[in-house]
Amino acid sequence: MQLNSIENYFYQPLVSIYSIIAGVFVITRFIFAAFYKAPAEADFEPTLTVLVPCFNEGLAIRKTLERIFSSGYPLNKLEVVCVNDGSSDDSLVHIQEAQTNHPGLVLVNFEKNRGLCHGWGVATFLARGEFMVCVDSDTFVFPGSLHKLMQGFVDPTVGGISGHCDIENANVNMLTRMQDVRYYFSYKIMKAAESVFGTVSCLPGCFSAYRRTCVLAVMDDWINATVWGKHGNYADDRSLTNLILRDYKILYDDQALATTICPEGWKQYARQQSRWVKSYLREIWKTGKFMWRKHPVPALSWYAMMWMPIVEPVVMVQALVIAPLQEGMLHPSYVIGVFTITLVWSLHFWITSGRRWWYAGILFTLSYIFFFGWQTYWGFLTLDGKKWGTRG
Repeated sequence: MQLNSIENYFYQPLVSIYSIIAGVFVITRFIFAAFYKAPAEADFEPTLTVLVPCFNEGLAIRKTLERIFSSGYPLNKLEVVCVNDGSSDDSLVHIQEAQTNHPGLVLVNFEKNRGLCHGWGVATFLARGEFMVCVDSDTFVFPGSLHKLMQGFVDPTVGGISGHCDIENANVNMLTRMQDVRYYFSYKIMKAAESVFGTVSCLPGCFSAYRRTCVLAVMDDWINATVWGKHGNYADDRSLTNLILRDYKILYDDQALATTICPEGWKQYARQQSRWVKSYLREIWKTGKFMWRKHPVPALSWYAMMWMPIVEPVVMVQALVIAPLQEGMLHPSYVIGVFTITLVWSLHFWITSGRRWWYAGILFTLSYIFFFGWQTYWGFLTLDGKKWGTRG
């Protein structure tokens, strides 16, 4: 439809051009993801340190730690370092109780909250394992997943690997179902497509592995990263990923499974999204400085992603506000394109996962159009601040 109507692109050309580029971008993600293969089993079990930062997760941290120790990884090769990052609830008590059952659990207790980056940093220096796995305090690792996550590191050019996370509390309400659909697409399609070229753009803090020497090599730049001259306490996982991606491959293993707890209320969800937007803005231009040296396909995709979120709010206004005022109708290419793309990845979620709340994907798209898509501009305005959008 887009190609057939190309002669009409003089009418709101930005909307038309954006629509076809966005459509091609999403379609190519599905095509590339079709070629994805998880790292092969290599019977590789190196020494491993699991880092678990914790801030006010008293309801979940004990289960998180128990699932790590019962994951099946050889205990003589497994070390767990848990950092209590100034929690004001009973998280420390639960960690200490877990320590009585597992004397090998290393506990670091910050009296004041210092942020995820510092928690990971001190755990990295204490770690004795050749590899590290970062697990959020509300993430639950499946049996065998730590072993599976190590297999891709047989390739010495691999610096990090993302596992696959589903939503633990997906069936609570419509918001959690919406996030479940979104998570599934971001892993099974987006990360799978990036992994084909070894250029996964973000190793999520909830469940990802790193070659420890790679982290130590960039530790100073990572800990002391600044935004417009000020230290930031967000973008920890994305910034670490990009520092390693400069010289190594980053993969995704969809067979290394875990579940994580997502926000159940809109206020908490909005804060999380604001933090993620600022993380994206902070890191996108840094990665753009070296991405051209990678394979040309992921490089082109990356540079397309640099401007698409910035232009999209303008496109939405033209398609959904200006077009109806001028022509009495919504811009057809944008509306049909957005609906089709949403329907495709929502139905893909249903068909491949078996979970029936595929319609929650439509809610995600609507929430993005009317609210969350605009956070890009607010993120620019508040990029040098720390309070808005941070954890806590």
